Amino acid sequence: MMLVSPETPMSGSLAVSIPPSAR
Repeated sequence: MMLVSPETPMSGSLAVSIPPSAR
């Protein structure tokens, strides 16, 4: 679920690894 919502505050580590690639 964390991978599906990288913008979620719960996935701080994943959000930092995904957004840069998605954006």
